[in-house]
Amino acid sequence: MRKLIVVLTALAAMTVATFALAGGSGTVRTTSSKVTSRLCVYIDHRSGQTFGDLSTIAKFPSRTCIIGKRGARGVAGARGTAGIAGTAGTQGPTGPQGPRGTAGVDGADGQDTTLQRLSDPFAGTNATVATSLDGVQFGPYPDGGQWGGSVVYSGANDLTLADIGSLSYTIMHSTLNDSPISAPYLRIFLNGDADDVIFDPTECATVVPPEDQFNTFNVVGSDVRYDDDSCDGVPPDQQSWDDVVAAHGDETVSGIYVTAGFAGGAPLSAILRTFAINGASFTFGSA
Repeated sequence: MRKLIVVLTALAAMTVATFALAGGSGTVRTTSSKVTSRLCVYIDHRSGQTFGDLSTIAKFPSRTCIIGKRGARGVAGARGTAGIAGTAGTQGPTGPQGPRGTAGVDGADGQDTTLQRLSDPFAGTNATVATSLDGVQFGPYPDGGQWGGSVVYSGANDLTLADIGSLSYTIMHSTLNDSPISAPYLRIFLNGDADDVIFDPTECATVVPPEDQFNTFNVVGSDVRYDDDSCDGVPPDQQSWDDVVAAHGDETVSGIYVTAGFAGGAPLSAILRTFAINGASFTFGSA
């Protein structure tokens, strides 16, 4: 019983210490306070004094603690409502139709085509040009400087020079005198055959392609000449393909010729095995 009285006395003392009357006006002035769920009262048995403290003090082993109960859990807040989806925007107007692309060249949709004989879009210029099992046979010509023949390809007609993105041919030639200007050449005729771009594998007799073997020549990307079949020595002579296209790219193709002869070699013969342009590839003779 005495212990309970002491505890209550200590609680009263703490309440008085927390509040004080201000100026006799009857109003209560609040001092500092701290919220806690545990209050311990310590009793000094030697002096009989009691102490209210929130900390643990080892020198006061005798203490009575009042522990508050945990409050009820608060009510959860309401979930917010979902946002409203925006409406779809209206479709914009259809853009204008783009320009029509250039016509493609003939040739089985860009796949390799084997030809047992020369037929459209190919033709020979004379009877010395005919298809054999090995390819298109040229000659033999007793004098390759005076005689010759060509295979003509018309599948690129009406394209411009700039429309030609790839062009190559595979051919073999033979002579007895090993003439340095006997290698078969290719010409792209332009503007109704008024002008031409010539690919000369000998580059005006400065290069000698090997004889008696098939050689593949890539025209696009190599050096060529414009309106200068005979290497007249007047600049610009040999030019890059890109330079010629930059100057004459809008000129219209009227035929592409692969020619053996009319240059040199005695006697001269040649065999054209393949021709390829813009992804279309043709193999002559047996597959």
